[in-house]
Amino acid sequence: MHTRFNTERWARAGGDFSADASAVTGVGGTGKYTWQTSPRMLEDLQDWLTNPDENFGWLLLGNEAFTSAKRFDSREHPNQNNRPLLEIAYELPCPFNLLGDLNGDCKVDWQDFLLMSENWLVDCREFPLSEACQPKTAE
Repeated sequence: MHTRFNTERWARAGGDFSADASAVTGVGGTGKYTWQTSPRMLEDLQDWLTNPDENFGWLLLGNEAFTSAKRFDSREHPNQNNRPLLEIAYELPCPFNLLGDLNGDCKVDWQDFLLMSENWLVDCREFPLSEACQPKTAE
């Protein structure tokens, strides 16, 4: 009933949560499980950083049509190997514009040479709709 006992309540009994899942994974037997990154998951993490007082974590919601139960250990579990872990991997953008780095990976290598050779002598004034003449966006 309460977000913080006896002072604040959820809008709905049992807690407030979005019907749109941040991530989905199948859970079978005993073991470790990984939820793949999604744009929604990244939005959740950014929101937690921006509004830490509103961070109540993620809800693990199962398919209640099945008659089974799954247990997930908490951060207080005595065995550290059983505790949940949120691992965030990210790459920093290249802090400078390196002359000749055509693919934006902060190095000039064979991949850049191949990009250049594939587009050798393309004239964007004459063929502005050529794929080589289109603006590149970061992936």
